[in-house]
Amino acid sequence: MVKIKMIPFLEPEEIDEKGEIAKITGPGVYTKINTPHGEKEVLRVPILINDDVKRIYTMNLTSQVNIARIYGDDTEKWVGKHIKLKVERMKVGKNVRDVIFAEPVKVEKQGKLLKEA
Repeated sequence: MVKIKMIPFLEPEEIDEKGEIAKITGPGVYTKINTPHGEKEVLRVPILINDDVKRIYTMNLTSQVNIARIYGDDTEKWVGKHIKLKVERMKVGKNVRDVIFAEPVKVEKQGKLLKEA
């Protein structure tokens, strides 16, 4: 028997109000999901927060553009790069909810924020 290793999806509640630095640990994968408005494709990226918390980040289009602008549009080249995650409360459709955004950052080896990329 083969057991599947499940990595939980990143939730807004996991992000500190000041933001979190995460490392991209694998290339992004486009996945089709069903929504109330029909089927759509989303980009899912594996990340590591605080060097020990593995999550799958479903990256919104704004974050994809932010990251691709600096790291390029090939998600395989994002592996090993760092991103800053932050949460903003905003209207999505008819509802207001917390949305996770990402932007590229450069970090020192100790994991401290050096400067935004």
